Amino acid sequence: GPSLGRYDISLLTDDDLFLFNEGSHFRLHEKLGAHILKRDDVEGTYFAVWAPDAEGVFVIGDFNGWDAKKHKMKRNDKERWTKIVTLAPGRYEYKFLVDGEWQNDPDNDQIVPNSFGTLNNILRV
Repeated sequence: GPSLGRYDISLLTDDDLFLFNEGSHFRLHEKLGAHILKRDDVEGTYFAVWAPDAEGVFVIGDFNGWDAKKHKMKRNDKERWTKIVTLAPGRYEYKFLVDGEWQNDPDNDQIVPNSFGTLNNILRV
């Protein structure tokens, strides 16, 4: 199954954070959301979400049986939460759980209706 993942890698640089805080970062979608990552000894899917006031954030999907306990994200600074998960090639549905509230990935417009009448994001690895 999927690994428990890593927390120590970020796609956001100090320049990205400066531009974001200044309100002039126009390519943030390339740094947040879900991205396939191949860097040095790390290969996996990088998930990142901006949730400045959150106490707890999880990435949950069909890759972990929609189990909130499996992929808790780590606060990398005061506002950003990240997690790297190793996934086999395929199509996955996922969402973020932020302080008990389901949230779609705002940086991924690939969506599909779910059986609860809401939407899930789609990720292809």
